[in-house]
Amino acid sequence: MRDLIVVALAGYNTNDNDKWLSFCNYNRKKRLPFVVYADLECILEKTGIDDERIPRFTYQHHKIFSIGYYVCCQFDESMSMYSYCRGANCVECFVDELYRLMHRVKSLFLRNTAMNQFTTQQWKQFLDATRCHICEKPFQMEHKRVRDHCHVTGRYRGAAHEHCNVNYQESCVIPVLFHNLSGHDAYFIIKGIANRYEGNVSLLPVTVTKENYISFTKYVKDTTSGSWRGTNTMQLRFVDSYKFLSSSLEKLVSYIAMMEPLPYGEFQWMDNIDSFEVMSVPIESDIGYILEIDLEYPYMLHDFHVDLPFCPTREIPPGGKRYEKLLATLHTKERYVIHYRNLQQCIRHGLVVTKIHRIVVPLGILKFAQSRWLRGYIVLNTRFRMLSNNDFERNLYKLMNNAVFGKTMENVRDYKDVRLITYWDGRYGLKVMLAKPNFCSRSIFSEDLVVVELRKLEVMLNKPIYVGMCILEISKIRLYEFHYEYMLPLYRDNYTIMYTDTDSLMYLLTCDNVYEDQV
Repeated sequence: MRDLIVVALAGYNTNDNDKWLSFCNYNRKKRLPFVVYADLECILEKTGIDDERIPRFTYQHHKIFSIGYYVCCQFDESMSMYSYCRGANCVECFVDELYRLMHRVKSLFLRNTAMNQFTTQQWKQFLDATRCHICEKPFQMEHKRVRDHCHVTGRYRGAAHEHCNVNYQESCVIPVLFHNLSGHDAYFIIKGIANRYEGNVSLLPVTVTKENYISFTKYVKDTTSGSWRGTNTMQLRFVDSYKFLSSSLEKLVSYIAMMEPLPYGEFQWMDNIDSFEVMSVPIESDIGYILEIDLEYPYMLHDFHVDLPFCPTREIPPGGKRYEKLLATLHTKERYVIHYRNLQQCIRHGLVVTKIHRIVVPLGILKFAQSRWLRGYIVLNTRFRMLSNNDFERNLYKLMNNAVFGKTMENVRDYKDVRLITYWDGRYGLKVMLAKPNFCSRSIFSEDLVVVELRKLEVMLNKPIYVGMCILEISKIRLYEFHYEYMLPLYRDNYTIMYTDTDSLMYLLTCDNVYEDQV
């Protein structure tokens, strides 16, 4: 049952506008009215077990003794505050404070403050405005222009389209940013919020290990009574601050590959493949190709390519039983999917194509079906990073580039539905969840708290994974180019590759002075 997933294709049975990805959630541009920054501290308490005859035992465990938090209000500094909770019940105290904060925020939103008196200058700005301050698109004759204002403070924000103003709603989410939440902190917080007050909890796991989370959200059940503009159930969204400042950014794909020509639409199968000459396609071609081929690795190249073979594949390694690994081997490749530029590189270094199964072609009605459409964004963030004067901004702009690549490689088939269960019987109880055909695994937090992981029954294939595939393929071109066209001619028999990574190589070099060689 593990592979039984209903697949929905993006773009079908929709109008033409829905086939293209574009930013439309303009309400996400608003700064959230409240944000909570928190951290907890633990002590290592000895368990009292100290028997040398027992081979393995728990010597000590974490015990929370303090939580500090800062509530930041973006529109009124007087409402910002710092506080802390100490003692054995500090988690319960912190969760109760968040509950009271939710109701204070709800009361603020219920005010629905009228707009402040318009000044002469504001009237002039409104009448002279040519673009909507929300969507930043120009006003047309048929568009009704309205005055947008904050319903909490009454401040005028700018001229807007009527439909933009209606959808520019206050957020019902209060983020709670924890330092290293996906470590051990999440375990204590989830236990604290699960049963403290009513409301479901949704979880976003880092991996299939259920006690490691990027984020989880508590829906506060009794905040739905009454209605106000743009809000429904109030939500506490706990977020790991570490996930926004990755410590291993250098291991991600090179920016150079993201600045190369990449596909963006109009894919179709190529019928006449017999006359196709891959070596005649230029790098800057308007049309790019992804091929499925059989590839032969001539025996005469084995000794020469043994350190870094072309065309790695996912296979179960010799002696392995279940899990596939990325293996660079000298074996013949069958039905290998490859970017046309990688294939050109393979042919130049002696590999032989024995059969072409099919070709996927981005055939553009526009001038460029394949273009450097991502280059401007990468260059802009790189320039901002160079102008940054602190580590936070430098990491931020680097992550903004890497996050784009991450979205192009997001595999929606791996999505999981993770649920927090606190009771046995009932429609959403543990008994029913364990009997579901898409049940995957479970993790017991305590006697009345279990996390259940379910596989998705339906997924929407709406991620541009073909872009991520091409970025990785082009990055491999740089890697092989560096080895075969630079290091190999320079050192010949005086090198050994000790280790390889996604976009890096570690060499053992036998030479007098490596720096003089590089010059």
